[in-house]
Amino acid sequence: MKKLLLTFSFILATGIILFAQNTIDNPFFDHVPFRGAMGTVDWTEGWCNW
Repeated sequence: MKKLLLTFSFILATGIILFAQNTIDNPFFDHVPFRGAMGTVDWTEGWCNW
C-alpha cells in the first residue's frame, strides 16, 4: 500500500511540475527575463516608500 501511494504521489508531482511551466502566450503580457514585478529597474522609485 505504501509503495502504491508513493508511486501515485510521484506521478502526480511530476505531472504538476510539467503542467506548471510558463506557457502564457497572451499578447497582453510582456515577456521578461525575470520572475516577479522587479527587474533591474525599480519602477516604484519616487512614489513608494518601502
